[in-house]
Amino acid sequence: MDELKAKGPLKRIDLETGVFEANGTRYFIEGGLTIERYAEAQILEKEMGYGITFKAFFEKLQTAYTLLNKQKPMDAGVLLNDLIRGMGKLHEREPLVLKICALYINSEDEDRSAFTQDMITKKIADWKAEKMDIRDFFHVASSSINGYIEIYQTVTRIISGQPGNAMAAS
Repeated sequence: MDELKAKGPLKRIDLETGVFEANGTRYFIEGGLTIERYAEAQILEKEMGYGITFKAFFEKLQTAYTLLNKQKPMDAGVLLNDLIRGMGKLHEREPLVLKICALYINSEDEDRSAFTQDMITKKIADWKAEKMDIRDFFHVASSSINGYIEIYQTVTRIISGQPGNAMAAS
């Protein structure tokens, strides 16, 4: 525990000002995107929306097994393929949340019409070097996706079996 204190707390982003410094670079959270970045955001948003919990993963495996027993191998195959593709993304070096943030969080002199892997890598390296708290990046990413927070809350209630949802009652 003393070792953690010696290294200091995680750095937080002041979400009200939307300005922070990381590894010597001053970053700004922007509310909008250029057309080029918007196209990339649409792709990343869909990937983030298909994130899956361990429980949901297990349930999908059970569904695939049931489909196979019902002699519906094509349906089971599609479901299993989706799971395999999702698992492949777990090994990405740069978490999806940070990639989405890299669209919206920019340095002062950054070309907003460009978005390259090198840009993503540099930003994430700066944020890691500064020991930034991931919670703030999750907030920025989830806030940028229209409807994500509401859907996430609904899915969480369904998975946890909280009263008031149709799936828990069935």
